[in-house]
Amino acid sequence: MTSRKAKERDRRNNERMVKEAREQLKEGRPDRARRLLMAVISNYNGNARYWLELGRLEQGEGNAQEAARAYGRALDLSPDFGTAQRALDALGVPRPEPHVEFEDDDSEAPADLSRTAGVDWDAVTETVTKFGGVALPGHFDVELAGALDAALAGQPGRPLEEDGASEHLLSSAPDGLAPWMPEWTYRGRQLNRALRGLLSGPMPPAGDRIIGALSVVSVDAGALEVRWPRATGESSFPIELLLPLSGTLLLEVSDAVGGKKGKLRRPIEAAVGDGLVLSAGERAVHIGGVWGRQGLIVRVIGEACVLRVRIG
Repeated sequence: MTSRKAKERDRRNNERMVKEAREQLKEGRPDRARRLLMAVISNYNGNARYWLELGRLEQGEGNAQEAARAYGRALDLSPDFGTAQRALDALGVPRPEPHVEFEDDDSEAPADLSRTAGVDWDAVTETVTKFGGVALPGHFDVELAGALDAALAGQPGRPLEEDGASEHLLSSAPDGLAPWMPEWTYRGRQLNRALRGLLSGPMPPAGDRIIGALSVVSVDAGALEVRWPRATGESSFPIELLLPLSGTLLLEVSDAVGGKKGKLRRPIEAAVGDGLVLSAGERAVHIGGVWGRQGLIVRVIGEACVLRVRIG
């Protein structure tokens, strides 16, 4: 298939998914509509209109900050997008700061890397490349995780599924975690860069963007299986660093084949006190002598409360 035909096929698939998202929203299933739009944005996040659609959904669900973030992203991509600007003005919420661009070179390391110095990051890169994620046993103080869990308990979150999971976005790192943030961000960026360095040819749109976002995800005991909320395509391999605050985090990672679960890669388990590094949406794959990107599906089994840091 020629590049032009492939692009046209992808465009049609994206438009079909946007149409389906609208239908799901009309039928009262905003969570399914949101997942479809997030998948479209993950496939191609350079289209301002897709972000506008997401903003309208979030606004309709009463999520003003999320709507402002989506409208702002549309304006980042297309500064003269009048519809997005009018929607943001009508919302009455300040426009978030634009995404920061980073050059694709070695970022300056923090002065103190002692907290993460004991990790074999070359081995982490190799394992994440192969399986999509890796646990870091005993990476955190269990008492710190317990204190964070107590401090964040009861904070409201938005549903991620019809039932079984919710996510609470944080505007800043909670007490106790802030000292880790410079190291985590640096390690995540370096890992992301190493994975992207495997690719040949030009980087995809926005491939050098790095985001740092904090949230707490709670998975209820009654949920047998919840699809892990993925990052939204801001870089080739969206890296996440996870800290279970309570319960045991069991992730089932498999290849995504046509959007459906394919070959199981490896179950990854992390308990309170462990860390976990995850390539949330894609992993690097070597086929036919060429490195490319393989979509991943990550499912959570059982009950857990997890603090997640999205790096890219």
